[in-house]
Amino acid sequence: MTRQVAPYPVRFVKEGLREQLAASAQANQRSLNAEINVRLMLSLQIENARLAATSQALVTQ
Repeated sequence: MTRQVAPYPVRFVKEGLREQLAASAQANQRSLNAEINVRLMLSLQIENARLAATSQALVTQ
């Protein structure tokens, strides 16, 4: 069963950002929504990896 998720409107504050994301979505054969989700997940993974590396560096000092 698919879980229903309430829509969350996004305001693109930078001129042309929506178009850039739409072009990337098309190139990656994803919907705009899927492209935004993938990019958000990747940015969080990168942030978490940096935090983990910083924490590990502090522990080993």
